[in-house]
Amino acid sequence: MKSRSLSGAIHPVLQSPLQQGDLNALVTSVQSLALNVNEILNTVRNLDSRMNQLETKVDRILSSQSLIQTIKNDIVGLTAGMATLEGMITTVKIMDPGVPSNVTVEDVRKKLGNHAVVVPESFNDSFLTQSEDVISLDELARPTATSVKKIVRKVPPQKDLTGLKITL
Repeated sequence: MKSRSLSGAIHPVLQSPLQQGDLNALVTSVQSLALNVNEILNTVRNLDSRMNQLETKVDRILSSQSLIQTIKNDIVGLTAGMATLEGMITTVKIMDPGVPSNVTVEDVRKKLGNHAVVVPESFNDSFLTQSEDVISLDELARPTATSVKKIVRKVPPQKDLTGLKITL
């Protein structure tokens, strides 16, 4: 057990047997090293300012990271909303204006049996003529009744598609 002094004084310590050696500083070497102290301090100050700039840039990047995550979440929400709207649009029954929604397409076709056809200036080979009077446009684009044959869309023949089954 160590003995302690009641007054709080520390007992004398023995000197270390290790010798420090000869580390006397020469005045000439100290003066040459003192000239480098200013350069070392400038280098440390420059490094400190560059570290501060880096910290500022890292802070900007980290602050924009939360904004980027918010934008990503908004994009996901908009994508889901668009998918919902596309699903709803596919369920909408598109009809001609003025046609009630409870009428079938076949009923509409029966009622529109006789109607005027306006012939454009040029048409392709998918049309053929039948004998009926039609309304056509004259040189001034005015509708006029003519004795030209009625233009009707030619129905293309059904194609016989043959498939070939390939097995691997």
